[in-house]
Amino acid sequence: MDRSRAIIGTDAKFVGTISNVKSIEIEGTVEADLTAEKLSIGATGKFAGQVSCDLVVIGGAYAGIMKAGSIWATETEQIAGEIHCQSRRE
Repeated sequence: MDRSRAIIGTDAKFVGTISNVKSIEIEGTVEADLTAEKLSIGATGKFAGQVSCDLVVIGGAYAGIMKAGSIWATETEQIAGEIHCQSRRE
């Protein structure tokens, strides 16, 4: 089992704090504060909260305050809030 990667599935809902994970994939709904190396929000994913990550890939919905090294946004992304990053790729 790879403990450095977490997945929140399509029908899952999570509220709280997420830490000690290198990579996380969100397909469900998450309300949390998150620190990770990589965050991926899939097309069905919804994430609300404060994020600090090296790389963020947004295909779904994000609302909150984000600090990231790089952000990759797809054509399905929906972003609300503050985004602070060094580079952005669309």
